[in-house]
Amino acid sequence: MVEESIPECTLTPISLGDGDAILGPGERWTYSCSLTVSADVANTANASGVDLKGKTWTDTATETVQVVRPHIRIRKSVDKPYIYPGETANFTMIVKNIGNDPLRNVVVTDSMPQCKLSAPVGDNGDGILSPDEEWTYSCAVVF
Repeated sequence: MVEESIPECTLTPISLGDGDAILGPGERWTYSCSLTVSADVANTANASGVDLKGKTWTDTATETVQVVRPHIRIRKSVDKPYIYPGETANFTMIVKNIGNDPLRNVVVTDSMPQCKLSAPVGDNGDGILSPDEEWTYSCAVVF
């Protein structure tokens, strides 16, 4: 007998060995279960069977599914919102991972070609924007 710990997850047999309803030595039975989840879930399956002498044998296996919620936020500020021609405005961009999944290949661009962004400050050296980690970029533009 095979049991599933989540009632909404109906087991579907995929392969039942040679089909004789006896789990023979070296035989494998495979079941599947599909479920839509919105939060992390630990799923436990239980299997039991009775041998020829009447003894019950059991085993349990658990797998955990983590629901990832990637999310990135960028904020931009300027040190001088009003300037005269020839003055410099310093822009700062702060990028933060406000999700629960690490982000790779983070690229920050600016719409002003003369804004040459600095390398990120705050990266711990792994090139991955981890959850709650933030990187700061800056540029100076003469107007």
